[in-house]
Amino acid sequence: MTRSTTRSTSGQVSPQAPRVRRTKSRPAKKEVTLDTQLEKRLHAAVCHYGNNYELGKLAGVPADVLSRFTRKERNLRLDTAGRLAKVLGLTLTDEV
Repeated sequence: MTRSTTRSTSGQVSPQAPRVRRTKSRPAKKEVTLDTQLEKRLHAAVCHYGNNYELGKLAGVPADVLSRFTRKERNLRLDTAGRLAKVLGLTLTDEV
């Protein structure tokens, strides 16, 4: 690998500093998590369904995500919860 060099006005050769490639940092995606009460109800419905593979296939959610959710190792994103709620026949209502 060769390094580029520059000549100064005095004729001396000096190595040029290596170029640093700068990239724009992307902001982290904000994850929307579920409210505790909604999470508990959805958790109960998913556990009651029983078969994570079948439920995941119907909802378009990986079975391992459902498995970790039922073991309370992770939360679900709102869009995932919406897909599960649709398959499970659940709806969101505003209680006053």
